[in-house]
Amino acid sequence: MKRTLKELIAIANELKAAYTSYQTAATDGRITLDEGLALAGDVIAILNKHNVTLAELQELLGEVKPVLELLNAVQK
Repeated sequence: MKRTLKELIAIANELKAAYTSYQTAATDGRITLDEGLALAGDVIAILNKHNVTLAELQELLGEVKPVLELLNAVQK
């Protein structure tokens, strides 16, 4: 992946806003089909805006997963 840290932080900040919307929608323990579609649309729009390809997304998620597992282990 050839993105700068600044670019990755910008993408992460926008995705964080979408995740906040998800948390708000899920406060009752459920997400309706319309809410789910809207949230998926938001995420796709963010990735499209930053020209994130599926290959880049796969690479990013592959690199982040071990870090998340480590953080979860530390929190326990």
